[in-house]
Amino acid sequence: MKKYLFVLLAFLSLVSCSKDETGEDGFSVVGKWVQTYYRNSGTNSFIGQEDGSYFLFGSDGSFTFFYSGWGAINETTTGKYRQEGSNTLRLQYGENETATVVISNLQEDGEATFTIDGLLYTGVYKFKRR
Repeated sequence: MKKYLFVLLAFLSLVSCSKDETGEDGFSVVGKWVQTYYRNSGTNSFIGQEDGSYFLFGSDGSFTFFYSGWGAINETTTGKYRQEGSNTLRLQYGENETATVVISNLQEDGEATFTIDGLLYTGVYKFKRR
């Protein structure tokens, strides 16, 4: 009987991970993501930009977004995030303000495309996990 109880507890500990930490495909957003490119809306091409902007996603569902705005603006936004599905994050910050981040094109080197809607700026950017 103890053997079955142990197996049951081991199984429950494996399947009880929070969806905030990983999406349905096992992708975890937790960590620091540094902006490396932005997509120019006029030419639809990516242009290198490492101005210090980054996301920091905590395993507790918290996030920090630091935006340096070409080095002239330094603004930090903090709040909570919820990972929905394999690639969509819902951010909540300030007084009931929300934003969406869709992560796509995840590369083996840790680079991914972030489509951001509603957080200081809206657009398509490349970030790299560091």
